[in-house]
Amino acid sequence: MEIFAGTAGWSYADWYGPFYPKKKEKNFSELEFYSKFFDIVEVNSTFYRLFPPSAAEKWLADVEKNPRFVFIVKLFKEFTHGKRRRDEEFVKNREIFLEFLSPLIEHRKLGGILVQFSEYYGESSTAREYISLLLDEFHDYPLFFELRHTSWYTERPKEFFHQNEINVAVIDQPQLEGMVGFETEVLGKIAYVRLHGRNSEMWQLGRENLRQGKEGDKPDRNARYNYIYNNSELDEIEAKLLSVRDKCSRMYLILNNHPLGKAVVNALQLVSRLRGGEEVKAPDTVIRFFPELAEITKSTNVSQPGDLFGE
Repeated sequence: MEIFAGTAGWSYADWYGPFYPKKKEKNFSELEFYSKFFDIVEVNSTFYRLFPPSAAEKWLADVEKNPRFVFIVKLFKEFTHGKRRRDEEFVKNREIFLEFLSPLIEHRKLGGILVQFSEYYGESSTAREYISLLLDEFHDYPLFFELRHTSWYTERPKEFFHQNEINVAVIDQPQLEGMVGFETEVLGKIAYVRLHGRNSEMWQLGRENLRQGKEGDKPDRNARYNYIYNNSELDEIEAKLLSVRDKCSRMYLILNNHPLGKAVVNALQLVSRLRGGEEVKAPDTVIRFFPELAEITKSTNVSQPGDLFGE
């Protein structure tokens, strides 16, 4: 099983120090730095707005020194959290989104499209029809569906997934009412795994604010992802993922517990474990903040300016 591991997003202010060099040099590229240590990234900004192809071209230039690097692009939110029907706006958004993807496709750097639905989006005949519509509209591209609600994990929807060869993302998230656990049975031939952390307290607080009509600011929303997996939890995740290695030809593993670079730490730990304890490359910045990584990593000095890709 070919394994790609990385994080959800790469541009976070609180990664300077724990991951990126604390002092930002002129013309410093976060994505180029990131691509020195990881082979995949999940692009989350595309969920919030539509981008022109020039953005994809810039990202391609940033990762050109890593020939193995691939992008997972999150589908624009109007497809998953909007009206959820094919109308004039749907067609227009689809055209803009696919035009943006064209440079990634041309250079064979698109790993797939993440279709993320809300934790409140439950299974129904209408929901299944809409997923079928998305499969038709984006049939030329690998799609990964993140379906967080427990109603999707009963026999009827599982049969629907199987019949339509749908890649359903495996999710690790807090076990709150209606939220599915780590369900590997639904994995397709290409496995997509998203780990959100298990910060139940902050996730529940966000739910309560939503029920009261309060929409927290960005720091409040990000607090739910402030979590680091301990060794016991990593043991559990590793065992479950290795149990499907004969079923899947490729695995995309994405960590979304991003505050203070914690996603970086757990991504490095898991890729080392899944590759049989292989030593992985890491910047000395993250090892200083998380010294437990020293045992599994080969440190790269990033304190001096210069070409990170020079050995």
